[in-house]
Amino acid sequence: KSLLALLAELEKTSKTFWNISRETAEFLHVLAEGIHTKNILEIGTSNGYSGIFLASACRKLYTVESHNERFNLAAENFKKAGLEHRIKQVKGHAPEILWSLRAKFDLVFFDATKYEYASYLETVLPKIAKGGFVVADNVESHKNELGAFFKEVRALKNVKVFYVPIGTGLLVLQKSLLQKSPRL
Repeated sequence: KSLLALLAELEKTSKTFWNISRETAEFLHVLAEGIHTKNILEIGTSNGYSGIFLASACRKLYTVESHNERFNLAAENFKKAGLEHRIKQVKGHAPEILWSLRAKFDLVFFDATKYEYASYLETVLPKIAKGGFVVADNVESHKNELGAFFKEVRALKNVKVFYVPIGTGLLVLQKSLLQKSPRL
């Protein structure tokens, strides 16, 4: 089965597995390729749809999922896509296991339990390479659950923030290349 056929098959189940839109997936892929990512972290694997786009644009994708059925389904889909060698699946509840990941990430994608985004951000920021990105999905569709996350984002220093109006809304944060703000 071709990769395009696999993606089309997964798109038919997007409502069941809460997959991102094709437009969002393509945006993530282009961003990841454009910044020449080595390591990407995805929080919320589901059936692996977004992971396929991310893994095809990096050396290593670390993807975190707590749900047994989705974890196993994603493993099957990664194998069907021929990308399993690039993917490290991590089973567990993100707030409890993120601290244990030892890699530096060029890109982190949040698409899991919305009210936990603030917790994810606090834990992953030190693990993001200078110039690296955090992309948070559902910032338009789940505004009410993301209040704490938005508050955290507003308090950040040395981070550029962009809103991308595709899919269910993306908030893109870029960690500054500078250690400290320049003196003006």
